[in-house]
Formats: sequence, C-alpha cells, structure tokens
Amino acid sequence: MLMGMNSLAAYLQLQVVWGYYVSRNLVNPLII
Repeated sequence: MLMGMNSLAAYLQLQVVWGYYVSRNLVNPLII
C-alpha cells in the first residue's frame, strides 16, 4: 500500500511538472 501511495504521489507530481512545462513552451508561443 505504501508503494502504491508513493507511485500515485510521483505520478501526480509528474502531471503538474509536465503540464507546467507544456504550458510554458507550447501554449505561450501560440498566444504571442
């Protein structure tokens, strides 16, 4: 159960970092 919690936390952190990276590098140039 503990490993499942750790994987879930890591997955959520990856989603946040990836979403931030994509919005910085792909969305902003399209708007400008």
